[in-house]
Amino acid sequence: MKIISMRNVDWGKVKSIFTIQTTDGIEIKNCKLIDGQHGFFVGSPSVKGSDGEYRDLIWFPKDKRDHLNQLAGDFYNPEGNYPQVNKVEEKIPF
Repeated sequence: MKIISMRNVDWGKVKSIFTIQTTDGIEIKNCKLIDGQHGFFVGSPSVKGSDGEYRDLIWFPKDKRDHLNQLAGDFYNPEGNYPQVNKVEEKIPF
């Protein structure tokens, strides 16, 4: 798993929005890096329901979530300077 793009935002405790790519090449967009009481943590992409509550679209198992927290915290740059990531384009057989 790797981060392929990140951009800083100023949404209160949300510090950046990023996209991860799994080892299978699946991209998960709109993950959030949140500055919590005990440091940074990753929030999964979510959608607002008709009742006004936000619901997560993806659930990360604890071991993956811990890895993502470390990965995103290390990748984050408060100045917003991020390296360009080259994505490999592969033909999908469907």
